[in-house]
Amino acid sequence: MISLEQLMKEKEVNFEELLNFGFVKKGENYIFNKELADGSVKLIIQITTDYRVGTKIIDSESKETYELFYNLDCNGAFVSLIRNEYDLIMMKLANKCFCDKNRLPGQTSSGDMMLFSSQMEALEAELVKLNGIIADNGILSEYEEERKREIEEILEKAEVALDPINTDKISYGTSFAASIDGRSERKFTLVYANTAILKSTTGFTFLAQDSIFGMAVLGKRAKEKFEFINQRGIESYCEITEIFDEPEEYNSASHGCKAR
Repeated sequence: MISLEQLMKEKEVNFEELLNFGFVKKGENYIFNKELADGSVKLIIQITTDYRVGTKIIDSESKETYELFYNLDCNGAFVSLIRNEYDLIMMKLANKCFCDKNRLPGQTSSGDMMLFSSQMEALEAELVKLNGIIADNGILSEYEEERKREIEEILEKAEVALDPINTDKISYGTSFAASIDGRSERKFTLVYANTAILKSTTGFTFLAQDSIFGMAVLGKRAKEKFEFINQRGIESYCEITEIFDEPEEYNSASHGCKAR
């Protein structure tokens, strides 16, 4: 999941654009409400003029916090749909309403994002799936239509990152395995940008550089153990069990984007 707090780091908020985005100003607060998953839950975002932020996912029926959204061990189809719609809104909010103070790693001088080829392949696979629904005389939902346009825009503007991949310690593009709080090992690839794609076509979870866990693992080596504060403010324990020494092959010619 994309963290609004991390998206706002080192950025200026354009409050006029917040209003254009759909926020309502109440005193010193800018508040945004959006139904997700066909109205099953509601997203509430609050941003103050002194840059304090808060987000909530509320169950529309019970009016209580939808706790499964925050439990990363829950990966069912419904909660994954909510997270995808949530991440898409966060991306659009950042692109339209936040201005960079400094250029981030993985961002070109023109402001376009750099993606690794595994991300491009995953985006292309999702686009093929959506186009397949149309080809079969199917009708896309509002979210699917919006997601299709989003992917097409990303693929048109993104550049493929061709930097050498570090296999000695975790850096951008590094694929690794980790165990968090003693749970089963998971495989990740550290990437520059979150594109609302959760996994590569080979099953590696994409871990964005500006996520809490992404910042925690940056620079870590195989077998290194460390503690970090997770997105719920709770201390977690992690061990990097393996760094893979055969990083993905890069072939920008296979993608409809520019090579860096």
